[in-house]
Parts: sequence; C-alpha cells; structure tokens
Amino acid sequence: GGVTTLHPTAYNVTDGITLEHQYSTGRLLGGIRFNDDGTKMYLLEGRTFFQYTLNTAYDLSAGVTYVGSEQIFPAGESSLAGFAFNDDGSEFIVVGYKVHSYTLSTAYDFMSTVTFQDTYTASELSYITEVGFNATGTTMFLGSNSSGDWVYRYSLSAGFDISSTVTYQEGFDVGPHTWGLGGFVFSPSGNKMFTIGSNSDAVDQFDLSTTFEFNDEDPATLDGSYSAAVQVGSGQDVTFSDDGLIMHVLDQAKTAIYQYTLSTAFVVSTASSDANFAVGTYDSSPTDMAFSADGMTLFVVGTSDNSVDQFSVSSKFD
Repeated sequence: GGVTTLHPTAYNVTDGITLEHQYSTGRLLGGIRFNDDGTKMYLLEGRTFFQYTLNTAYDLSAGVTYVGSEQIFPAGESSLAGFAFNDDGSEFIVVGYKVHSYTLSTAYDFMSTVTFQDTYTASELSYITEVGFNATGTTMFLGSNSSGDWVYRYSLSAGFDISSTVTYQEGFDVGPHTWGLGGFVFSPSGNKMFTIGSNSDAVDQFDLSTTFEFNDEDPATLDGSYSAAVQVGSGQDVTFSDDGLIMHVLDQAKTAIYQYTLSTAFVVSTASSDANFAVGTYDSSPTDMAFSADGMTLFVVGTSDNSVDQFSVSSKFD
C-alpha cells in the first residue's frame, strides 16, 4: 500500500532504535509524504490532503504546525489509494479507479491554488493501488492487486504529465511469483524491479535488460527470490539502501519492520535476516514507512492509531 519510492538512504534498525515521538492526528492515515527538504509533511485520508509544517526538517518532536487541508473531488472517486509529486512539487498525481493530475501554484503547497488538470483512464486496471515513475517522469507504472497482481507500464510524451500523450506499453503479470502485490520498487539504475506480496511474503527480483522497461520481446525475468515468510506475515512495502546492501520489509500483520543484509547489492537471493523492530506497540496496522534524507529518522503510519510514529536510529548502514 501506499505510493512506493526508492528512498535515497535507509537505516539500520539493529543498533539501537527508540520511539522518539508520536504525533497524533486523529485521522485514519494511509500514506505520508514530505517535500524535498523535509520541512513540510502531507497526509492523505480518503480524498483529503492534510498539510503540516515542521520546525526542524523531518523532526516531529521539534514542533509541528497544522496548516490546513484540501479536499479534491476527482470524478467517480470516493477514496484515493495513493499519490505522488512530480520532480519539483508543482504537480501531484493521485490514483483510485483512474489517474488524476493537479497543479499547485506554489510548489509543495496545498494551501496555494490547486487546479485540476486531467484524468487518465487505464482500461487495463479495475482499481489502481500503486503509482510510480522513472526519474524523468516519462515512464509511469501502475500496480494493482484487485484484478490479479500486475504492474503496467505507460510512456508519457512529457514527464509527469498525464495530459500529454500517454501510451500503454505493456503489462507484466507478477502473480505467478508475487501473490497479493503489496508494492513495487526499482533499483536506481532501473535495470531491476522488486515486488513484495502480502500473501506470498517473498521479495521477488526481476531483471530488466532495458532500464525501466518490459515488453513481450524484452520481458522482465525472475532472477531471484527471498522468502521472508519465517519472519513476515503480510508484506506491505519494501525498500533498499542506496547501495543496495540493506533491505527493509514492512510487515502489516506482525506490525514490524524487518531488516536484511545483502552480500551482493540488489541481489535478494543473497539476503540474510539481520534484525526486526516491532511497531505494534505504536500501531497495530502499519501501512507505510518513510525515511529522512540523513538516514537517522524513520516514520511509520497506519490505520489503527491515527498517528505518525517517529523513531530515531542511533546508527545507519551497519
């Protein structure tokens, strides 16, 4: 669940992790995002975005100020599954039954003028649960577990702009390997795609011979799998360190984040269990996690305690 991105740095949960702060919002949270410098935080509930400013970047304990909310009403949507900003925060894309785009007159500011731009109907999906882009926004990926477990690829003639020419390229059925698609993520180079399933509890690795691309002539090929079933009950999200040597898995069923070390970067078959950190004390149904840019703060949100939980990590990259 949630919009899944490859975080620039990840963290080591083995070397002392403590709950630093819990910020209660009184809302059922499904996702959390920050602006590019960590001084603004955004929460999505249903069709409403809630915006906050932080006195210190990524630090909820240093003071959080509620700025306001903005509700959007894309046609045919009673609730939205996720969202993503473009590369400069001047536009955001939300998904549900369709893909909708909006512009912000001030970057990363929902209190500025929010203007509906366009809607794109992806006829290949009955409901969209995941959205992601390559670095330039010229390739869009949509995922779903409502009608099988598929990742679909689209080309955009203008980056992050669904009002430009959007062309369906190919769908890739991850269902034979990933059951109950929980999330997908790409390596920084775009030549590997990783998926995790809430029912299979395995991280599957697919090789792409062309970066950020798969098609009938050049399909993604399974190149390894790591079964986390011994630890993980319901894999919800997966992320890697920027060097590909640390992998984290968010487990919704056991309300924990599991950490694995990889002896070969971005090769999940070389993974070994390193540690786990239970978040169930703070949220019994975690749905998403995010990291600060300096590698020292971890945020977890879920649907049971209506809070953003912030954790400090005493060291990174063990």
